[in-house]
Amino acid sequence: MRFVSSPRKVVFAVGADWLELPENDRLYAAALEQRGVLVQVAAWNGPNQHVFGTADLVVLRATWDYHLAPDAFAAWLNARQAGGVRLANPYDLVRWNMDKRYLSDLAERGALLPRQWLVNSESELAQVLAANSLEEAVLKPTIGASGHGVRLVRAATPVNEPLLVQEFVPEIRSAGQSSLVFFGGEFSHAVRLMPRPGEFRINKAFGGEVLPHEPPAEELAAARQIVAMLPAEPLYLRVDGVTTPRGFVLLEVEAIEPGLFITAAEGSAERFAAATLKWLG
Repeated sequence: MRFVSSPRKVVFAVGADWLELPENDRLYAAALEQRGVLVQVAAWNGPNQHVFGTADLVVLRATWDYHLAPDAFAAWLNARQAGGVRLANPYDLVRWNMDKRYLSDLAERGALLPRQWLVNSESELAQVLAANSLEEAVLKPTIGASGHGVRLVRAATPVNEPLLVQEFVPEIRSAGQSSLVFFGGEFSHAVRLMPRPGEFRINKAFGGEVLPHEPPAEELAAARQIVAMLPAEPLYLRVDGVTTPRGFVLLEVEAIEPGLFITAAEGSAERFAAATLKWLG
């Protein structure tokens, strides 16, 4: 009797409003399917939760609403882990990356970051600005994504949640943000994200432009060092930073649902799929 093994199954976890995959993820799905992998899509906050339990691997992709319901997302992670569902990125890495306090961990491990502080009130913010002679500072919710709630301030402003205060890096306006993408721990490609004139946020929602980018050796070396500092090995990762006279200044590590700019780099979908198959073993 001849036995035919079932194809490996990868389920993309997305938000309820993104069941129709964006082009980048369609290319990744196609590259997996060309390698004999069955791909399905299900919302982490949708009705078909049983689908995740049928997967050989669940890959977080367009979960672009997790920061709006972080407790519910954390509970979803806990339930999937308790059910033995294999997740990329690993559960511990995702939990660590959910709260921007992770940046302090990386600073302690040697990553170069803007000066930063955690504040919980308007008076704390005013004190930080005054004590550090900050003419401009970036405020970020400690749990946030896609530029949600990020703003540039020059004076104290009402604070209704814990906020990360970062020294503003002016080079972001002239040089833009370098975003370096890694698959299976290996560098794949990079892009430069340029804000529109008068803006500092580089997200598409704020008019940011995606440009080709070949990272210089120093920038790539710094990004690789940051990858080595992570608490768990990622399947996919985006390292965002700005090259300054001080060196490559880290802004964010994106290990949950980053845009991976697959359409901007030939062969990147295939590299992502190959790294996924290696993870599947």
